[in-house]
Amino acid sequence: MMNLWKAEWLKLKHSKLILLAIALPMFAVIQGKFFTSATLEGVKDPVYEIYFIGSMVLFSWLVYPLLAAIVIVMIARVEHSGDGWKQLLALPVSRTSVYCVKFFISMGILLFSLVVLYIGIWIGGATFPQAGAFPAFDLFKQLVKYFVASFPMISVLFFFSYRFQHTGIPLGIGIGLSLPAIMIGQSERFWIYYPWSYPMTSALADPADLGIKATIMYGLSIGMLVTLFFVGLARFRLKDII
Repeated sequence: MMNLWKAEWLKLKHSKLILLAIALPMFAVIQGKFFTSATLEGVKDPVYEIYFIGSMVLFSWLVYPLLAAIVIVMIARVEHSGDGWKQLLALPVSRTSVYCVKFFISMGILLFSLVVLYIGIWIGGATFPQAGAFPAFDLFKQLVKYFVASFPMISVLFFFSYRFQHTGIPLGIGIGLSLPAIMIGQSERFWIYYPWSYPMTSALADPADLGIKATIMYGLSIGMLVTLFFVGLARFRLKDII
């Protein structure tokens, strides 16, 4: 199992996924800096709250979903090309271990991107003279909820990335379903039926306005992740490797 982790880490070192997971959140941090500079009016304005909103306006519904699609698809693509699956599964490792390691590495990179965003907002907000104490726990809790709300998106992308060898299919799904999220997410009635809008809603909506729908959203998010993970694992264990 440890050898499998090491092998996957070596593949990551030769890819640009880690760099991408740093660069895209930093783009959001820079956007938040400009947004905060243009929005602040008085010394009592909640700097970090404004900075968070400014950083998440584009990141929450487009940049992060695209990052998720690229990360998950590219990790799967390594084995989809050049008889990679035959070479990997010829080693003394189980298919379950392979599937789990790839899943947790994908999740880890996406979680790492949110850590970069967290640190970026902390440092960026501190550059404003009127910034008060950094709301470390509140921001941490907000990003954890955002990560959980992205579970349906991650689980669907992961399922299709290992269901099809052609990387264009999961990548097309990721891009195609991300674009309508900005419109559907603004609908008080229909956003709950469109899981791709959950991350944006989690990041930008007032929790008091969501009410019971917030509980439904997080429950569905966890449920979809668990269900699709085990369905995908079952299919992967029975799949013929060509």
